[in-house]
Amino acid sequence: MENLLSKFRNEMIKLSEIDMEEDSCYKDNPIYDFIDNVSSIREEEESSIIARFIKCINYNHKDALKLLIFIRDKYNGLGEKRIFKILLRYLANTNPDFIIENLSLIPKYGRYDDLYALFNTSLQKDVIELFSEQISLDVKAEKPSNLGKWLKSENASSEETKKLALETRLGLGYSSKEYRKLLSFLRERIGVFEKNLSLKRYNNLNYQNLSSRKIIKYKSLFLKEDPIYFKEYLDSGNFEVKDLLPIIIELSNRERISKKEIDLNIKLVNKYLESIKNYSKKETLVVNGINEGNKFKKHFNIFIMMTLLYKNLNSSRFKNYFIYFREYPKFKKIIGGDFLEDIEIIKSCNNSKEGKIYEALDLLLFTILRKNINVDDIPDTILYINNSYEKLNHNSLEQKAKKINEYLEKTWNNVSKKPSIRIMNLNNEKFKLVKEGNVTFINGFKSKYLKNIIEDIEIDEIEEIREKFNKITYEIEFV
Repeated sequence: MENLLSKFRNEMIKLSEIDMEEDSCYKDNPIYDFIDNVSSIREEEESSIIARFIKCINYNHKDALKLLIFIRDKYNGLGEKRIFKILLRYLANTNPDFIIENLSLIPKYGRYDDLYALFNTSLQKDVIELFSEQISLDVKAEKPSNLGKWLKSENASSEETKKLALETRLGLGYSSKEYRKLLSFLRERIGVFEKNLSLKRYNNLNYQNLSSRKIIKYKSLFLKEDPIYFKEYLDSGNFEVKDLLPIIIELSNRERISKKEIDLNIKLVNKYLESIKNYSKKETLVVNGINEGNKFKKHFNIFIMMTLLYKNLNSSRFKNYFIYFREYPKFKKIIGGDFLEDIEIIKSCNNSKEGKIYEALDLLLFTILRKNINVDDIPDTILYINNSYEKLNHNSLEQKAKKINEYLEKTWNNVSKKPSIRIMNLNNEKFKLVKEGNVTFINGFKSKYLKNIIEDIEIDEIEEIREKFNKITYEIEFV
């Protein structure tokens, strides 16, 4: 038995060493570092971005070139335009053969206008040649490419755009009149959304071809100019509200929008609530732990949204309540006659101090004991939403979870049901949901992970993107 335990300990030590080696490998991987920090890298100087990419090339040449496409990939990658164009120009000067061999991948995973980053380099003529070949196909095709949409126009207001348009036209060998007619013909065939808007040809719009984001962005215009067909589309099963937050923000600042838009937004909210009603959820009491201030308005709007979501999802005695902080923690009942009044009630409850989760739990415990609340009506979960600058690593998460559990065991010892705790810190760029026993830590907020939040499903956005990068393949020609 002793030998068996000794062997087991030795194997566990080996596994720990392997884990540490893998962590060290990831830590020193400049490609992962680039992927993980892309949101801050996009704001850096060109020289800094290039220096980072050179480290990637030196680390793994093929993966670095794959990273270039992944950076721009608007479908399954990072969808970054500025970074991609900077690196494209850099490689045009340092590895032009690679860019030439893979020129067709640029519009495939990005857009045709990305190719303008190669103007005023040795590859400009190659771009013009690609344009020319695609135009020859598009003028005959039943369904032309989007090249016509992204070719620069000489009628633009920007001097830089006019200059690029002139170089494009001259390179293709057209007169001004011929080039203008070509763009008009191609855009007519494509059915360019912006052209239909500018010409007020709303009957030409195909709402099914527009993204959910674009529908939300232009909904006030569609509602005004094409109300019958637009409402018909929204009522159909073809439209899905993917992000509730922009709608909540509009309703929270509704003095800027019309009554028709308000009514439409409420309709979209109800459509969204209907779409999530089958989520597996627990009775949840939301606590406002947000530090107020103008720069945190989005954070407070997220709190409003989460409170309204759980008001809709909950069914227990605390269904219409949330907790906020004045001098002491307080319950607030949402008793609005409609959705707009509910928002106003929540908006009126700004914190006058940064409340702690333990204070909220004390208030809940006191209420349960004083009101003799039935165990079935005790919330299953407390969602404490804050925007602290506190950064927690794995060890500190364990310690914080341990402290919360010790508090519950000591203070809630006479209550047969203890709620699980979820702590959501909105002050994080990358989303992560990790569990430590009955305590869940949620870093950041992104609408696409709302189901993870409601159903308490672990996810790490960084690991998700890394895994996607590792699995994805592109038709790259390595030179």
